[in-house]
Amino acid sequence: MEQAGAQSGADSDLAKARLLAVVASGNSQIALLQRADGSNLKLTAQSQPWRLESFDGRTAVFTSAGRRVERALEHGAAPAAAPAKPVPVGKR
Repeated sequence: MEQAGAQSGADSDLAKARLLAVVASGNSQIALLQRADGSNLKLTAQSQPWRLESFDGRTAVFTSAGRRVERALEHGAAPAAAPAKPVPVGKR
């Protein structure tokens, strides 16, 4: 998983990225995003050029040099239900 700034083009990647999760521990927060090409991106309050400014439980706000991008947390797909097993009917 790459950190912001580790790859050129991080600015445009963020606008197209999906916010998968924000993990919080104490005062630290880490946003986990997935770029359009499927690679992952990790942003924190100290990341450069983009940094995680805030997260309200649904939307993360990222800032860089006076620019601001909001990404809504995406809901994961529900796990697939196991197929129903046939129940034997009593003998006749």
